Amino acid sequence: MTSKYKKLLFVAVFAGFLFFVVPIFANAQTSYNFINESGLNTTGQPAGYPSGLTTDFSGFASLIIRRILGLLGVTFLGLMIYGGLSWMTANGNDTKVDKARGIIVAGIVGFIVVAAAYGISYLVVSFFAQNTIQ
Repeated sequence: MTSKYKKLLFVAVFAGFLFFVVPIFANAQTSYNFINESGLNTTGQPAGYPSGLTTDFSGFASLIIRRILGLLGVTFLGLMIYGGLSWMTANGNDTKVDKARGIIVAGIVGFIVVAAAYGISYLVVSFFAQNTIQ
């Protein structure tokens, strides 16, 4: 395994740790229960926000989807910064400019595909949720 792939694997594992494991530790019970004792439940409920954490499957799936979309947003931002820096430091070298342009275009296309997939799935799920008989 080359050094480049080892670094990429390390970054992926670290990002996965940040997005999936750290929030679990944040929910650990301590002497001070932030959810119940901060007063945010009493102020959030009149505004329409749910109280506490959801423990059903749909809430868990929603949490995972939001984490993945957040990770994809950070990846998009990283690709844009990397492509822009590569373009600025190309010094007129056409191959480097083409490579940087390809990175930027791939990042934008990936972002559009992910956003469209999320929009379509949200539309379909909301349509079926409204049209099901309870």
